[in-house]
Amino acid sequence: MIKNLTEGKPLKLLFFFSLPMLMGNLFQQLYNMVDSIVVGNFVGADALAAVGASFPVVFLAVALASGLSMGCNVVISQLFGAGRIREMKTTISTALIGQFVLSIGITIVGEIISPGILRMLKTPDNIMADSLIYLRIYLGGAVFLFIYNTLNGIYNALGDSKTPVVFLALSSFLNIFLDFALILWFDAGVAGAAIATVVSQGISGVACLCYMAKKYPILRMSREERRLDVHSCRVLCAMGIPMGLQYSITAIGSIILQSSVNALGSLYVAAVAAGAKLFQLLACPFDAMGATMATYCGQNVGACKLDRLGRGIRSCTALGLGWSLLVLCAMLMGSRDVDGGIQ
Repeated sequence: MIKNLTEGKPLKLLFFFSLPMLMGNLFQQLYNMVDSIVVGNFVGADALAAVGASFPVVFLAVALASGLSMGCNVVISQLFGAGRIREMKTTISTALIGQFVLSIGITIVGEIISPGILRMLKTPDNIMADSLIYLRIYLGGAVFLFIYNTLNGIYNALGDSKTPVVFLALSSFLNIFLDFALILWFDAGVAGAAIATVVSQGISGVACLCYMAKKYPILRMSREERRLDVHSCRVLCAMGIPMGLQYSITAIGSIILQSSVNALGSLYVAAVAAGAKLFQLLACPFDAMGATMATYCGQNVGACKLDRLGRGIRSCTALGLGWSLLVLCAMLMGSRDVDGGIQ
């Protein structure tokens, strides 16, 4: 459902718009968490370490896709807020084509340099083969990751934060089923976990695209609009590349940290991998708030309602501080329970 964020109280708009996005982020984290849980329990600690060793590179791909989709979100939401629908449709077409081409390039390059990356990260020899298998299969499905994130950005730009979550939820449950099926029934090990993730992401992306084409009359394009536009490409790159790099900085830091952890052995790799999953869950609300603000600010800038930007920023900051205090209290209580248990 298309939603206009240029009218109404900012705090209420931002809160309810971000909730579906938060659920979507949680389901997205569920992909790798399920892989780790199933692999750790039914394949072994070394297999869990193999998934963990490749996670920083996977995280880099996810961060790059998320950043670029955020750039698309900003540009498209501005055009939607300004009522420039024809130009918006051409920009959407350009974004989808561009992301498809980029993802193919990342897949090709990733398949070639994956062994070198894992060696550079000092991946232990006993998990090198499984880490390489997981990484290559995951990068082989990069097209689905990038296309889904682009579609998610388009939905959000139009004020619809609910529809992508539905498809992502179905995809996550499919991922769980495929993980158990491939690992328990077909004994596919780490490769089965990677295949389950790629297949479920692919189904989610295709379903999102088909639903958008059928249910959104505003996005139905003529042959002239369905093309790669040079001007739109420049605008998308100007906004998307800096945001993609910004999102990638954290992932690059994780890669540097992973190289140090890998040198300690597979047991430490598995432990850090488990902790990283918890951190990603705690950070989900902040990612949702950032994406919400991108849509909110984009639509209001496009509609020339600049007076609403400050109110929106203050409201979102209040939500972020509230979540931070909640997490801090939970961590303090958790650490007290742990200390009590040790004593």
